[in-house]
Amino acid sequence: MYTDTITVFNQQKVKKQITWYPTVIRGVELQITAGRNRSTTGLENADSAKVFIKCENSNGKMLVETSQGEKREYLKPKSWNAYTEKNQAFTFQEGIDFFVQGEYQEVAIMDANYEDGFLSYMSDRYDDLFLVNKADLYKTIPHLEIGGR
Repeated sequence: MYTDTITVFNQQKVKKQITWYPTVIRGVELQITAGRNRSTTGLENADSAKVFIKCENSNGKMLVETSQGEKREYLKPKSWNAYTEKNQAFTFQEGIDFFVQGEYQEVAIMDANYEDGFLSYMSDRYDDLFLVNKADLYKTIPHLEIGGR
């Protein structure tokens, strides 16, 4: 358990300009339910995923292990949007952000550099890409539970 790696892509939209900020998160538990959903619903796009992410509560900050053994702070969406150092924290914005299984380079990505947008580009290339549809933070036993579809 907790041996998987994901990359979450946070979207910042300023006027009409979209920038994506990837964060690699290691030591997560990723559960993908592709086959079961397809057989019960008959829908091709019925894939879903749950991600369980261990957190460390450090003086009220929720820290998560990221790439290269670093720790990055989890912020709620409005706090992350107000935060100026986007590559120093991450969030899960429901219906906006997405994640993929595995690692992706952690550099800011301009959506305008992709003909149909970066999300479309990634969707065409990754089987295990999920749009965040649920994000719950638990503080008693510090962890995040993320749902994707």
